[in-house]
Amino acid sequence: MSDEHPNIVFIMCDQMRYDCAGFAGHSAARTPALDQMAAEGVRLENAYCGSPVCSPARASWLTGLYPHGHLQLRNYSSSNRGQYGCMLSSQTVTIGDVLHDAGYRCGIVGPWHLGNDADPQHGFNAMWKTHRYQGRPNTDAYINYLRELDLEDTFARDGRPGVKWKTCMGKDNPALPIDVTALPTEHQRTSWTVDCGIEFVRSQSSPFFLFLSVKDPHPPLLPPAELLGEFPSHRMPVYPSWDDRLEGKPTFLQEIPWYAARKFGYAGVQKIVAYYLALIAHIDNQLARLFDALSDAGIWDNTLVVFISDHGEMLGEHGVFGKCLMYEGSVRVPCLLKWPGHLPQGVVLSELVAGVDLMPTLLDLAGVPLSASVHGRSIASDVCAGREPSARPVLSEIASFPGIYDPQSGDRELAHTVMIRDENWKYIRHRSSFDELYDLESDPGELNNLAQDSQQRPLIQRLWAAVGTTLRQQGAGPYAWCLE
Repeated sequence: MSDEHPNIVFIMCDQMRYDCAGFAGHSAARTPALDQMAAEGVRLENAYCGSPVCSPARASWLTGLYPHGHLQLRNYSSSNRGQYGCMLSSQTVTIGDVLHDAGYRCGIVGPWHLGNDADPQHGFNAMWKTHRYQGRPNTDAYINYLRELDLEDTFARDGRPGVKWKTCMGKDNPALPIDVTALPTEHQRTSWTVDCGIEFVRSQSSPFFLFLSVKDPHPPLLPPAELLGEFPSHRMPVYPSWDDRLEGKPTFLQEIPWYAARKFGYAGVQKIVAYYLALIAHIDNQLARLFDALSDAGIWDNTLVVFISDHGEMLGEHGVFGKCLMYEGSVRVPCLLKWPGHLPQGVVLSELVAGVDLMPTLLDLAGVPLSASVHGRSIASDVCAGREPSARPVLSEIASFPGIYDPQSGDRELAHTVMIRDENWKYIRHRSSFDELYDLESDPGELNNLAQDSQQRPLIQRLWAAVGTTLRQQGAGPYAWCLE
C-alpha cells in the first residue's frame, strides 16, 4: 500500500477495556492524547483479541495466527519455560521477523511474555529492553534501571500482595486494599517504557518498527498519587451487571476468585474503577510525550502509529474482574491507527476485526509482502479508503482456568473454549461446560443465554460450522475436539 516503507510504532497496553477511553464515550475516562489520535486517524471499534489472556493474545497480534496455529496456549513465565503451550516457537513468523527481513530496525521495550525474555528474538535486535513481570527478574532491563537508582526495593513494595486487589478476592476474604505507587511518577514502569521508546525513535533512521509494550493498566492498580484525585470514587460509573448472580451461565464462573464484585459492594467496585481509570490517564500522559517526540523529530508524516490492548478487563461486569472470559469486556479491545496523509481522519469502522487481522494489515499498509501463511486477512485498502471491510466472523480461543493458572493441569485444559462472533451473534462453546449464545443487538450486556433455546439450533449449527472452517484452514491442532 506504500511506495516507501513507513516507520511503525506499535503500542500495546495490557488489560485495557475497549470502552474505557474518551474516544469510546466513557463518561469518566480522561484520555486526551488518545482522543486526538482517534480524531486524526481510524478507529476499529469492534476489534477482538485472538485469546483473552496475555501470552496467547500477544502471539496472535504478532503472528496473525489463532492459538491453535501458533500454539502459545498459556502464559509464559520462567517457571514453565520449555513446557508445551508456554512458549512461541522460534520457527513461527512474527511481524518482527518479516519487517526485520525487509530492512526495518526492530526494537521492543516492555513485556515480551512469549518465552526467553532475556534473549533478543524474532527480529527485535535493534533494541531489546524487556520487562519480565512473572518469575524472578534476574536479567530485566527495568529492574536494572531501578537498581541503578536505588529504587528496586520501592518497586518490590509496590508489588507486594497487600496492594494487589486481584489477589485479595478469595471467597473468605472480601478485603479491598489498593494503594498508589510508591515510585516517583517519572520512574514508574509505563514512564520508563515510554522513555526508552522515545530514545529509540530519536536514535533510529527510517524505517524502524517500535513495539512499545505497556504493562499498565494490568494489576496491581498503582496509579501516581497526583492523578488519583481526578477520579473521585463516589462519582465512578459501575457496570449495571456488577451484582450479576450468573444465572444461565457456566457454574465455573462462580467458583473463580475473581467473581468478587458483590463481596466488595458497589462502593468497592467504584474504588477499583477509579484506580483503573487513573492508571489509564497515566498511560495517556506518557503517550502524549511519545507523540510529541515523533513530532519534534519531524517524522510524524512517515510514521504509522497503532494503539491496541492485548486483551480487556471485566472491571466488575457480571461481578467479575480480570480477563480469561469471552464476554465483551474481556475479549474486545480498543484499536486505533494513525498515519497522516495516508489514512483518513476521524473515521470509525464498526465491522468486526479479528486479533489475527492486524498483522497482515500493517504489513500491507507498509508495503511489505507477507510470505508466511496466516489466519487473518488484510483490511488495509478498506482502512485507507475509510470504508467498512466485508463482513467476516471473528474467533477467539482460550484454555480453561486450571489450564492457565495451574501448572499441574493436563494438555487437555489448554484448548478449552472457543468463541465466534458473527454479525450481532456471539456463540461460546466450552469443552467441559454448557454453551452460551448471546444476541448483542438486543442484549449488549450478555445477560440472556439463548443456547438452550431450541429455536436457535439452526443458528448454532451455522456458527459452529464457521468455527470448523477456520480450524481446518491450517489444521486444528489442540482444538481438533471442535471437529469431532
